[in-house]
Amino acid sequence: MKGQKNIEANNELNEMIETYLTSEHSAINQLRQQQNTIMVYCDASLNRSKHSIGVGVSIVGQGSVIFRSNAERIETTAIDSTYAELVSIVYALSILNELFEENVFNLKKIKRIFIYSDYIEIRRLLSKTLITKESYSIKAEEIITEIEHLREKYSKINYSVRYLGHAKKCFYYKKADQIAKRAVLNLVHNETTIENEEVLPFESNVTEELYKLKKEIDLAASNINQIMLKLEQIIASSAVEGRSNVGVSEPK
Repeated sequence: MKGQKNIEANNELNEMIETYLTSEHSAINQLRQQQNTIMVYCDASLNRSKHSIGVGVSIVGQGSVIFRSNAERIETTAIDSTYAELVSIVYALSILNELFEENVFNLKKIKRIFIYSDYIEIRRLLSKTLITKESYSIKAEEIITEIEHLREKYSKINYSVRYLGHAKKCFYYKKADQIAKRAVLNLVHNETTIENEEVLPFESNVTEELYKLKKEIDLAASNINQIMLKLEQIIASSAVEGRSNVGVSEPK
């Protein structure tokens, strides 16, 4: 009887894991396959003591996923996390322009581009309704200039810079965050920064943990209750990335 319950619990857990993995992969794929919308996720990592900023960008759409990163030393005392986030947007726009010039995307199909930032006041800053530091305003002007430049060249595309919000849980934003951190770490250690890093289309720390659990199931079905508790803890701590990703697939 106990063995039968373990088998049932084992099957239930396997089904939960497979559902989660399928959901995450579907959400990742859904964003990537959009034809008329390009999603740009940018993030920055800061090393104040070394006056260094790492930036990472994920550009997603039309079946393509492009990851780029860069790092630089900033000769200013105004360096902080907000300034770094603005630097990442400037970088993202320059990469976007480069990709357009290289015809990586079918420009005739693109109707809108959403650029996501981790700076909560980004829209107010760019609309000039936010009184803030001069260093922020200077970077904001750079962003506005870059967007106007893109609009002049590709006038049929609508550009929007937005705060991430719930999109922080999106796979592609997490990759931008990851390569930004790696880029500034490499710079601080005088290594070559990561450029155009190749990343597998299906990868996340939570997914890796779930696969490890799946192996545990095969090896220790008798401890199924303990494994299920561990699974619930992983899903709770990650806020279930798969379901969150689905929620940001098509911004209004």
